Amino acid sequence: IENFCFSLSWKPFNQRCSLTFRTRMAGIFGWNLQTFVEISVLFLVLVSEMDAFQFASGGMNFPLRMLPKTQTQAKISSESGVTMQFQVDGLGKMSVWRDHLLAMATYGAILGPQLDGYHSAFGVLKYAHPKPISFAGNFLFETDYWVPAMFALAAVILGITYPLLDNFFKEDKLSIPSPPKSLACVSFFCFQYYCSGLLFQQDVEDVYLHLTLASTALACWTIFDRTRTGVVMSMVTGLCGPLVEIFLLEGWPALTGQTLYAYTAPDVHGIPLWIGWVYACGAPAVGGLSRITWEYMSSRKLRGTGHKD
Repeated sequence: IENFCFSLSWKPFNQRCSLTFRTRMAGIFGWNLQTFVEISVLFLVLVSEMDAFQFASGGMNFPLRMLPKTQTQAKISSESGVTMQFQVDGLGKMSVWRDHLLAMATYGAILGPQLDGYHSAFGVLKYAHPKPISFAGNFLFETDYWVPAMFALAAVILGITYPLLDNFFKEDKLSIPSPPKSLACVSFFCFQYYCSGLLFQQDVEDVYLHLTLASTALACWTIFDRTRTGVVMSMVTGLCGPLVEIFLLEGWPALTGQTLYAYTAPDVHGIPLWIGWVYACGAPAVGGLSRITWEYMSSRKLRGTGHKD
């Protein structure tokens, strides 16, 4: 608690008060509008969804996620034995994949640089060619020219794997989150991303940093996902994300002679080891967006072709 709850960015407060006093609960929200908005969005969305659920269900215990399941059709032919053919609606349609992956790339290109801007602001990393992003004269965040493309690619990869793994594991309709719950998961991930930079800036010991980020990654899956696909993708993303960063930090400069960015306190091969927990937490968030986007795109195409259940 003491390592987690301290003042974020109110400089006069930081300068005058001891660390012990700054660990009070008022410190974490205090005087930092961005963090207050992140936390407020997360809990208000959850509360609003629960209110709507209780109103609709009359207090009975029905699932919150009620979007229709992607339909699986089985055709059995008795000619020369039994042949089973499975066809998942939309899975073989190129137009569905095109629209789905375009949407996922857009999500990644817009959200990713803003999240990475947290790490830049807290001094976790430094870009080789930083580009400040402003709106109406107000500074928003710092990024680099290649960052949107990298996050778009990451979102596309998750956008491909989630529908395929959901089909492989035969996840039921409860694996598709409602839009409010998906947005709450994204908000949770944003808050964890922010806290990772915050804890680093405040020189929190590595053991507490790992414990905090690992527990929030586990909480993200437990609260918002709870599927086998989510388990696999959290582990794969938590492992492969740092490996990709090692390539960007060491492989890319060796191949091109160009340095893209650098972490200020790396542990091994240019990366901090705790970054894996951030990637693991991001999988349920991006996966939820992938699921509701896939469901919308595939059902839209089915309505357009006159498909009837």
